[in-house]
Amino acid sequence: MRNSNQNLNSSQKGNTGLVFVGIAFCLFMALMTFKAGVGLEASEKAEKTTEKSVISKTDAERAMVSPTTTKAVKYASTARTNEVKKMLKTYAGNRHEVKTINMVETLNKKMPSLSVTIIEETKNRNIVMPKDGDLVSIHYQGLFEDGKEFDSSYKRGRPLTFEVGAGQMIQGMDQGVKMIPIGSKAKLYIPWHLAYGEHGRRGIPSRANLIFVIEVLEVQKKPSPHVLPKVDQSKAKMLGDLKYWVLKSGNGIKPKLKQKVTVHYTGWFESGKVFDSSLKRNAPFTFSLGGRVIKGWNKMVANMSMGESVFISIPSHLAYGPYGRGSIPGGATLLFQIDLIDFK
Repeated sequence: MRNSNQNLNSSQKGNTGLVFVGIAFCLFMALMTFKAGVGLEASEKAEKTTEKSVISKTDAERAMVSPTTTKAVKYASTARTNEVKKMLKTYAGNRHEVKTINMVETLNKKMPSLSVTIIEETKNRNIVMPKDGDLVSIHYQGLFEDGKEFDSSYKRGRPLTFEVGAGQMIQGMDQGVKMIPIGSKAKLYIPWHLAYGEHGRRGIPSRANLIFVIEVLEVQKKPSPHVLPKVDQSKAKMLGDLKYWVLKSGNGIKPKLKQKVTVHYTGWFESGKVFDSSLKRNAPFTFSLGGRVIKGWNKMVANMSMGESVFISIPSHLAYGPYGRGSIPGGATLLFQIDLIDFK
């Protein structure tokens, strides 16, 4: 009996130990589950933070500016095209900074456009439109948007002549005149970026939109720089030692000494070979009357009027003399066609 009771007590003690081990295991598993839950929650928070970071980066890229730039919201909805995305510069690393490109603001602005309104239609049966390379004569009045006049060819009493498309005028004038038939009057609205731009000019402020009322008086083809004009020797006129022919009459108004005169010209040797031409360069020549050009030029141009075209023979003593210059030999008589475009 004694031995049996001892065995029973031992068995009971063993069972009690197993219970404690089971309870300890359950507590351990509960603790691990709790830690796992906390870790999962932290992971979810980290993922959300990363997601917010990615969203912020995308918004900044769409805005085309650094996240600190106040204009980000303004451009966020307009920067989704592939063309604009190419303009972005993204730096390597975790910062993903976006650098602003200077032209972005210009690309996103809706710039005002040139407009042409015909006021008086041409009465000519054949409608002639000025084209690039043509010489066009116009009368014009220049106005600010408030109606104040800043320039007028009418007040000067002579029209303006220029070569279309040669860059002699502001862009809006160069483009607009090509939409006005000869004999018509039109109103041009020229936005500032097609006029005098950001800086303006004397008498015209920065970013000024301009209005021009224009009459297209005459359009003529620019003469070829290669072909000698055909003239009748019996109709030659003399100006001292200069022999010349009037190819086209002007308006009668002549330039004065020291005024800036603008001409197109071609120069030939007596053989008919061209040695110089402003037409080949597609750029008229401007000089001060009475200044540093050959004597024959100063004498002839002083006797020309606005819009006039002449063919002239200049003897060597009124040209480059007995020694010549560059490709021009000494004692050479030179032939020129000179078209007086403008002076002021």
